[in-house]
Amino acid sequence: MSSTLDNYEKILERCDQFQRDLNTKTKIIVVVGQDNKEAYTKLIPSSYENDMWRVVVLKDELNGFQLYSENPRIHLLQEMRYKTIKKIVVFIPHSMHFLMGFRKQAAAFTDMIINGVCQLSGVEILDHARYLRYHSPIS
Repeated sequence: MSSTLDNYEKILERCDQFQRDLNTKTKIIVVVGQDNKEAYTKLIPSSYENDMWRVVVLKDELNGFQLYSENPRIHLLQEMRYKTIKKIVVFIPHSMHFLMGFRKQAAAFTDMIINGVCQLSGVEILDHARYLRYHSPIS
């Protein structure tokens, strides 16, 4: 085993800390891909589920579409004292997903989320159907 792998746990710990630091400074968190979704579920809710914060999960069935084997969801991180929403967390497939054949619902869902994030952030949307335009023949 190489010396780089010997430090894997230390590297992972520092990456997790870096991610936590970044997430304290942003209002919108876009979680891209299943690996990052799993890391998020370990890091974020436990950091915010306490007397001061709560995680509100919005989920819905979108014509049977599932993301990571569950209904798509949006997390709202709410500060309890004033009942204000401080952060929005959204989940989308990794971009590699769209290079290997994907379902139309995944493309439409990703377009909807990305467009919403851009709208909230004041970023110009150049193509409202970016992922849908590259939809493969899988229905």
